[in-house]
Order: sequence, then structure tokens, then C-alpha cells
Amino acid sequence: MEAVEQLFSVIVSADAWHIAGSPLLGNIANRDEPTGDPDNEVLYFTWVGDEEGTEFSESITEEDLANAIVNGNTITISDPDGDFDIQLYRLAPVEINLAPPSTASQDDEERKAQGHERARLFMQELLDSVETLSGIAEQHGARTLADLMYLQNAILSGGFIDHYPGESKVLEIASGLPSGGQWSKFITVEYLCSET
Repeated sequence: MEAVEQLFSVIVSADAWHIAGSPLLGNIANRDEPTGDPDNEVLYFTWVGDEEGTEFSESITEEDLANAIVNGNTITISDPDGDFDIQLYRLAPVEINLAPPSTASQDDEERKAQGHERARLFMQELLDSVETLSGIAEQHGARTLADLMYLQNAILSGGFIDHYPGESKVLEIASGLPSGGQWSKFITVEYLCSET
């Protein structure tokens, strides 16, 4: 009896039902609580199933629920006229947004594409100006090479780097590239204060 009550409860708590051949049903035509009587008709579904307005129905007894096979959201009911499936559904509201698409997201995508192209061009110009990147570190120090990598990232993201002239030659190298004026815009020069 407990299994019948549980299955009954699950079926009636669904938002919608589909019985083989039916449209999605939004209500149960009749339902009675389980009483322990196998012949008690606990659920009764009806629907119009064709263009001529033919009414169809399925009734489910407590015995049907006791012998039902459950598989996911489908319950198979054995019936002398032929087995049938009931599928249970939860319905959720659909959010409708008729506002025009945001240009902010389009602008962001455009900015990202421009950043990628600028960063690619910067790296191409940098590689064309030296034999190897490790040569930059050998000639100007590891800090300069690191700053150049930070600069490429700043160009990519639309940010900037802080440049300390006594510690790095990033401004001199970036300014000397074919698009140096453009790359210099991503560098902020900072001067360290010395204590006296």
C-alpha cells in the first residue's frame, strides 16, 4: 500500500502528463486517494486526440499502480487493452525578453578582437626587431623582457604597465618599433623617489 501511495503522490505532484497518444495534459480529470482496494480507480485522464474531436481516456487503479514499472520520468501501466506509458513533467516559466540586444556586449567583443589584433601586431614587430627574445634579456636585462611580456598583455586587455626608467628599457624598445607611438600609450612612466 505504501508504494501505491508514494507513486500516486508522485503522479499527482507533476505539473503535466503525457500518456501515449495524448497531447501534454495539464490536469487530471478525476482522482481519488488510495484506500487499499485494488479496484479503486485513483486516476482518470481524458483528452481530445484527433481532428474530429474524438475523446480518449485512461483510468488507473490501485492495482495498476502496484504493478507499474518506473523508469526515469516514465511509468508503464499494464492494462488488458494494452500497456501504456505515463510521462511526468515539471513546467517552468519561460523568460521573455523583447528588448533589442545590448550593444555593450557587441562593443566588448569588438574591443577584445581589436586587443587581440594589436597584441599580435606588437609581438610580431618585437620578434622582427630582435634575433631572439632571450637576446633582449641578455642585452637589457630580465626585467626588460618581463616588462615587454606584461606590455603585450596590457595591449591585449586594454590596460597599461608601470615603467621605471632606471630598472627597464621597455619604453625605449617599444618606442623603437614601427608602431612605437601606439605601444607607448600602454606604458605609464613612474619615477622612484629616493630617500635623502
